[in-house]
Amino acid sequence: PQSVDENGLTNKFVSVVVQRKPEYTGRDVDFAQVHSDLVGSAIIDRLKQTFGGTPSALPLFENGKRPSPSVVEQTLKQLVNLFLINGFALDGSLVSITSN
Repeated sequence: PQSVDENGLTNKFVSVVVQRKPEYTGRDVDFAQVHSDLVGSAIIDRLKQTFGGTPSALPLFENGKRPSPSVVEQTLKQLVNLFLINGFALDGSLVSITSN
């Protein structure tokens, strides 16, 4: 018989084997960079999935074309807003600094 606590959790454990993808093995792999890339991609994908097609969507960059500084600024401001809305950050803002 399984026991269930007040949170609905059981005392049954399921074994799970976690393996790295072959391309992430070896001494030459920068695991911190791989982790950063994977987490960053997962966050951006989630924001696109949640807000794509809405007024809150991140502006799209045209493939193969360098975006204008104003598009980059607009995108970064919206990214900060979405991070705040989704609890990825407690506070944030974008400040443009121009060089003379």
